[in-house]
Amino acid sequence: MHRCAGAPDRPAIGAVVAVVALLSVVAATGAQAQEPPPFGGFDTSVCHGRAARASVNGRLIVRKRGDRQSLYSVRVDGSGLRRVTRPPRGYGDLFPAAAPDGRRISFLREAGNADAAPIRVIVHDLVTGREHEVLPHASDPFHAPPIGRPTDFSPTWSPDGRWIAISALNFPGTVLVHPDGTGARPLDTGQWLLQRITWSPNGRCVVGMASWRRGPLVHFDGGGYAVVGAGGGRPNLFVPQFCPGLFCTRAEGSVIVTHWSLDGRGLIDALSVTDKPHAGEFDDVHLFRMGLSGAGGRLIARHLSYPVPSPDGRLVSGITRTGGSSIVTLRAGRRVRRLPRMAVLAWTPRRR
Repeated sequence: MHRCAGAPDRPAIGAVVAVVALLSVVAATGAQAQEPPPFGGFDTSVCHGRAARASVNGRLIVRKRGDRQSLYSVRVDGSGLRRVTRPPRGYGDLFPAAAPDGRRISFLREAGNADAAPIRVIVHDLVTGREHEVLPHASDPFHAPPIGRPTDFSPTWSPDGRWIAISALNFPGTVLVHPDGTGARPLDTGQWLLQRITWSPNGRCVVGMASWRRGPLVHFDGGGYAVVGAGGGRPNLFVPQFCPGLFCTRAEGSVIVTHWSLDGRGLIDALSVTDKPHAGEFDDVHLFRMGLSGAGGRLIARHLSYPVPSPDGRLVSGITRTGGSSIVTLRAGRRVRRLPRMAVLAWTPRRR
């Protein structure tokens, strides 16, 4: 949690101090506690740049009111609703992400009793309806046992469509795998557990949430946002230098991954906000954008969570308090469409 910054463009060193302040003191079992290495050092200018091929907006992937198990697709105007997935009884399909070719989506398939069945990572072909598992044990692709289970990690796509990033609660944190399930390998970020990554439009960087591993066992300290090269390495950590209320924190239950602006110079996310000095809970969630160091933050739209930018980079959808969705312009936050009975979870580009 951080208090509203008086000057959103203060020097980047303020982000470092804020991140250090956020790191909780958790002692490692079986090893002497270590301090995280110095923050920063990664040149984020390599992240700047657009995708090699421009995208045109396609259909939305949504959750329809009254059906919490299946995924549907619909046109941006709310017409042409189609059922996309039909999970087995007792399972639900969650947290979809669209492939850059517009033909496929990835998502998690989770049983109602996750202790009795592992979470599955599924790739679904929107044209043929065929689907296959990528990794059958997404909760722990390389090591056992995981701490708990993942419930809010979206399997995301690289801009060239060659890789899917899967988050795990244990090291290595992020696993990269080809869409056909081959070539699985960890994204090496050293002692940082990096999760929930998305690629920059030019494919040269990733952003995610990082935690510091203090010892040989699975003890992690809270971290913050992190940007690092797509091949891994030591990440730059930061927190937003922006708060549209008295107190703010990342809206953990209302956002799955951090998204990139179309030019690779900014990030799109959601903040939980309160104006009550002694509030035990945050009152609202707002969409915002910021630079790659947390500076330059500005509000996109109030009272919306779960941001999903359009493939052309001009619009962003968000889920309303009542469970529907609003689509607003990214630049001004002007509402252009309401979908009161659908929650937008992903936005596909037009098929290539």
